[in-house]
Amino acid sequence: MYQLNNGYKILFFIFLAGLFACTSDTLETSKIDTSAPPLNQTDQWIRTNYTTPYNIEVLYKWNDGQISAGKNVVPPKEDFVKPIMSMLDSIWIQPYVQEAGVDFFKALTPKQFLLIGSPSYNADGSRTQGQAESGRKIILFSVNWFDPTNKDLLWEEYIHVIFHEFAHIMHQTKNYDIDYKNTIPGYTVAWTNFTDKEALEKGFISAYSLSAPDEDFVETMSIFLTKSPEWWDARINGIANATAKAAVQKKLDIVVKYLKNAWNIDAYQLRTRVNKAFERVVANGN
Repeated sequence: MYQLNNGYKILFFIFLAGLFACTSDTLETSKIDTSAPPLNQTDQWIRTNYTTPYNIEVLYKWNDGQISAGKNVVPPKEDFVKPIMSMLDSIWIQPYVQEAGVDFFKALTPKQFLLIGSPSYNADGSRTQGQAESGRKIILFSVNWFDPTNKDLLWEEYIHVIFHEFAHIMHQTKNYDIDYKNTIPGYTVAWTNFTDKEALEKGFISAYSLSAPDEDFVETMSIFLTKSPEWWDARINGIANATAKAAVQKKLDIVVKYLKNAWNIDAYQLRTRVNKAFERVVANGN
């Protein structure tokens, strides 16, 4: 039989004594607060109007980890969070839900909105107004500029942007006709060198449409849906180049067919809903 010598016996009993001493100690309660912070009024409104009905999380409290490195931006003012999200609900969500159904919207909508107070400027001098990340998250910039009575600002900074980014999610889910990309040549990385009017004479609805076929497609869709019929007709009829004019019209035809065939959405009816909601928001200031 293996025997412990006296020295090992002493160490063994010291170890046992320490072990029993440790087990007799009472464990202290953690002093780290792991409870969820209470919801303020803005959080409660977001939960009622976005999270519960559509499973959308709206992020507005500052977190550097949510921002790309090198971006010099500021957080949104909380006073603008509810008004801007209420405006988007009226002009973007409700028209789509009324036209295509809540299941359509819940299936396609991004699950996160990240609100940024300031614009995001790029190295080429352009400005990023919105960004869709893998169809799951939309970043909306310039929230601190919000003014519900300024129709041009509302369209430029928010309404056009959200319809543009949502159109990306739509075509990434169900792609559009490849013929769209071959309608007319002219795509270029140097799109910032052109004005919208110059782009029209090349067969593109906006300067940004020149950047790539996907951007062209979503620009055509988002501008058509969010501008009035009078604005759109004047825009197209003002194109002097007959080839360019025909190209823009052909692109619109493809967009209209895409919405109907892929999503059973009547583009003209949806545009009517959007425009009516837009006018109500501007008239009421909310």
